[in-house]
Amino acid sequence: MVKITYPQDIELTKEQMYRHTVARGESLKNVEDGTEIAVKEIVAYDNEDGVKIISILDDDNRHYVSNSSIFRAELEKIVDIFGSTGITLRIRKNVSKAGRTFVTCELA
Repeated sequence: MVKITYPQDIELTKEQMYRHTVARGESLKNVEDGTEIAVKEIVAYDNEDGVKIISILDDDNRHYVSNSSIFRAELEKIVDIFGSTGITLRIRKNVSKAGRTFVTCELA
């Protein structure tokens, strides 16, 4: 069973639960750098293995997922300031000092 960690103030419908926790979304690591996502819904949850997942549904009902702690930290900063709806995210790819590519985001 998954544990929803965000949003905590509303109960998700069965359709929202399915979309965000069961349906296969596109991994943000496969999304091109600079892609903009007009956010409709954001759900954060811990899956059955305790992995923290971010699930985003955009205005065109495309579904994106990430388990990146760097992405989650940047997204939390944006949501804390602007809220989780009516925002557009720009996906950014960067390379770590160790040469690994990682995903983050910024407000578009």
